[in-house]
Amino acid sequence: MRFTAEVVFAEPTIRNEIVFLAGDTVTYGEVADKLEMALGRPFSRSEWTVPFLMEELARDPQNMIRKYRAAFAQGRGVAWDKAGTFNQRNAIPVTDVTAWIGANLTLPRSA
Repeated sequence: MRFTAEVVFAEPTIRNEIVFLAGDTVTYGEVADKLEMALGRPFSRSEWTVPFLMEELARDPQNMIRKYRAAFAQGRGVAWDKAGTFNQRNAIPVTDVTAWIGANLTLPRSA
């Protein structure tokens, strides 16, 4: 919501242009690593191959989650460098995965 408000009320007014925003780009494995470290416990992992994801999508071609998984698994996801993005140019901070975990998940207590 904050990004939307910042763009809507930007000066000079932004009209008829694409506004690029960026945060961290992480893999599912990196997310699992960060969760394991923060929560102090392991997670089970399974790797889904591109052929498996394409088969799943073929069985349910209107499923947006399956489309998303297949696109990103093939390297067709959308990502760009943070440099030059609206939030970087305007010094608008974003929350990274580690900070989000710390703010939103119950972490184990130290002994």
